[in-house]
Amino acid sequence: MADQRKLRVAHRDWDKMRQRIAILTPVFEATKEFQRTSATLADIFSRVVTLRKTLLLDTIVAPKFPEHPLAVGSHSIKSFLRENPEDDVFELDNRLYPSEAVYMETRNGYESLREDVAVAVRIMRDEIDPVFSTRRTMQETG
Repeated sequence: MADQRKLRVAHRDWDKMRQRIAILTPVFEATKEFQRTSATLADIFSRVVTLRKTLLLDTIVAPKFPEHPLAVGSHSIKSFLRENPEDDVFELDNRLYPSEAVYMETRNGYESLREDVAVAVRIMRDEIDPVFSTRRTMQETG
């Protein structure tokens, strides 16, 4: 059994983590769908399309991590969302956190992705885009 230790994440490292979580969440969802034995091609394709759309957006929704989540558990989350329908939130591991938009590309005066996260986005775009352009090219040529 692996030695498990609780690690304390320094406050300065939360910024790195929240942007990585924002990018990797749709990747995780697509991967999880692909691994389901009952998943159809349409189910998988839908998740990949969602992932591609996320990677092509100008901004991505990233969680903010206050000391405590806004709500914990499905009942509390549903209740919070009913009472605060306009709040920007992000659900992670059955916990609800406030969120904010982060620009994919650098913009003066606005928060943008850290360089390591931006590189990951570019790599994923490069991997996913040929799948869609090949499909489009095949449809155009018949």
